Amino acid sequence: MRRPVLATTAAMALAVAACLNETRLAAEEADPSTGAPAPAVGAQEATTDSSARSTVVARRLWAGPDVDVSGAPSPDGRYLSYVDWNTWRLSVRDVATGESRPLTDPDQAGAFPEYSIFSPDSRSVAYGWFSGDRVALRVVGLDGSAPRTLVDASREDIGYLRAGAWSPDGETIAAIVFRPDGSRQLAMIATRDGSLRALRSFAWQYPNMISFSPDGRFLAYDFPPDDSSPSRDVYLIANDGTRETVVVRHPAHDILLGWAPDGRLIIGSDRGGTMSAWAIGIRDGRAHGAPALLKRDLWRVLPLGMTRQGSLVYGIITSVSDAYVAMIDPRSGRVQSTPVPITSNAPGFHQGVDWSPDGERVAMLTRLGATPVDDRMSALTILSLRGGDVRQTRPELGYINGAIRWAVDGRSILAPGRDKKGRQGLFRIDLRTGGTTTVLAGGPTHAAGPVRSPMPSPDGRTIFFHRVVHEPTTVTVIGAHDVVTNSTRILHQMASDGHAIRAFAVSGDGQQIAYAVDVPHDDGGVLFTLPAGGGSPREMLRLPGPYWINALAWSSDGRHLIFAKASGPLSRLEGSLWRIPADGGTPESLNLEMPNITQIRMHPDGRRIALMAGESTAEVWVMDIPDADAAPARTLRNRR
Repeated sequence: MRRPVLATTAAMALAVAACLNETRLAAEEADPSTGAPAPAVGAQEATTDSSARSTVVARRLWAGPDVDVSGAPSPDGRYLSYVDWNTWRLSVRDVATGESRPLTDPDQAGAFPEYSIFSPDSRSVAYGWFSGDRVALRVVGLDGSAPRTLVDASREDIGYLRAGAWSPDGETIAAIVFRPDGSRQLAMIATRDGSLRALRSFAWQYPNMISFSPDGRFLAYDFPPDDSSPSRDVYLIANDGTRETVVVRHPAHDILLGWAPDGRLIIGSDRGGTMSAWAIGIRDGRAHGAPALLKRDLWRVLPLGMTRQGSLVYGIITSVSDAYVAMIDPRSGRVQSTPVPITSNAPGFHQGVDWSPDGERVAMLTRLGATPVDDRMSALTILSLRGGDVRQTRPELGYINGAIRWAVDGRSILAPGRDKKGRQGLFRIDLRTGGTTTVLAGGPTHAAGPVRSPMPSPDGRTIFFHRVVHEPTTVTVIGAHDVVTNSTRILHQMASDGHAIRAFAVSGDGQQIAYAVDVPHDDGGVLFTLPAGGGSPREMLRLPGPYWINALAWSSDGRHLIFAKASGPLSRLEGSLWRIPADGGTPESLNLEMPNITQIRMHPDGRRIALMAGESTAEVWVMDIPDADAAPARTLRNRR
């Protein structure tokens, strides 16, 4: 079963909390700075910094198609919690044996778990539980007992909630609460009765990582120093909120990695050019002494916290996503050449592609940060097909979704996302200046979800899209926005009880909309067409489970719908290209198979097709932190 489209804006946030026992670490050798493949289990990779007296060892704990890095290892090091997205179950993995078992029941009408942390005694797991209209924080025991609910709220009260850290005394869970008005809170939730106390409020950004000090008196977290900063600093706040300090202030990007058992704070910083680990002494809630460099080149690090024995656990994203172009026969639609990547001269992790209206350029969304989910580093990459020139624009936005589209004028890009105040919407990006204007405002998060799949009409006046709306009940709507009158019309809506729009396309003449939905409980996918002026949808194709439609496009002549048929878990999706007559009929294969085809874009000449494809993978690693007296001090200057 695949991961739900319902996942919120925080679903790929950088941080989760965790710990693992050194004596239980099954490991594989590989270099996380290069992503080189690894041989047998039990090997390790030892790195000695040129200025260090001690050797820092990093070992791979878990690799493969089912790795999930939204969980946390237990403090005693025996288990790793994670979500099994094949079954939508919260599960635990035995680190020593590699065996897994579920802690929750299977999917219940689209509900799913996410982001989990262990109790300090390693006997329970706290996790988020999400359904269409409800947000919950639950606790479940490893002994098989039924889950207990601490927080259960309507999305009108809490838009999203993520457990971050469990206090050493077991009485409090620190969590990030996403309020419907767009604000965020660092909150303390009592494990006895679920009562919630706001410790710190934020305008719209939020900490990625949270960690309690070993004595429970302080919380460490990372956060941008101001609204305009793309980077972060590391802060400490007393558990009663009475005082707050900055650990290290620097123009570089600093993130929290964890809190060592001896009281040192472990941070990541890219001030040396690549993300590296440093240890900083803490005394009474303030930085004390000179920091020590522990390890350079933490490639795509996603911090997962510390064990009681002093091992830092982290995930890395190893996903590959690229844009490909292939030749097709405009009559039969069959692919006539092997798809060729078009991004060799535009390095990065790519998530969106589209042809310019004249067909002479390609636009791509490129992630330039340490990880594919690093919002700080996104660019629009424009490739000229004639001269091979590459130009990149860094828009003034906080986040851009991968479903970018050229505007009809050929001089701008339509991009769903968020501005630097966290306000979601649909934006127009001027390719010459990088300046942005709002085309369609997103509204409060509890009332309406992000704009999805914007597609302009041939004259550019209307932009078609879909989104989830939560008031008065949760529904998925297909809409048409008139950019001249700034008015929006709903063309169709359907209940969102597990039915999610997976793919969306508008015909070249702007008269028809095609969309594919997931059917709940993995019963497959359904393809519909809908008149662009409104009316009743027509069912075109129903795929039985475990297949569904992952991407969709109209042929250039409007006579066929081309779709990507997918199956399998997210990390190893099998994809194949098919088409079906626009007036109904039997689907036929187009002779192409690729992993995880997420976008299909037809060239205006009808003879070329652009595809986004790749694999979604991750790994879990552990790094042993040397004792304080073994780590040499290197100076980190506090400056802004």
